[in-house]
Amino acid sequence: MSSDDAGSGGRPQVRFLAIGRVIAPRGVRGELKVAVETDTPERFLRTSRVFMGEERQVFTVRAARLHQGNALLRLAGVETRNDAEVWRNAYVYVALEDAVPLEEGEYYHHQIRGLRVRTTAGEDLGRVLEVLQTGANDVWVVRG
Repeated sequence: MSSDDAGSGGRPQVRFLAIGRVIAPRGVRGELKVAVETDTPERFLRTSRVFMGEERQVFTVRAARLHQGNALLRLAGVETRNDAEVWRNAYVYVALEDAVPLEEGEYYHHQIRGLRVRTTAGEDLGRVLEVLQTGANDVWVVRG
């Protein structure tokens, strides 16, 4: 998932990448339980700032750990369970410049959306509208 602004050539310009979604507060000191939505969960342990919710409010990460398949985050300014409750169901983003570098031949979904799809014979099939993650493999939705 990504955050898009109008870009050049009709393709959205991505500035943020979603790495998780807040499931619930955890404990009474403002810790957030986050469902991991990245292929590299360890990135939570190396991230010093995140952006929260649709407004992309910036927070400094005070502490992060992985626990039972989720990330647990402590953010500066989120000190109580009530502070944390505000962020329930909010997406957690990183700035594109803080994204994990990819290996050769790997791409982020936002880099694939909008590309033209052609057969090996050169027949134009359309453009990639969406990339769906099914677990076993990604499915590209193409409109001709």
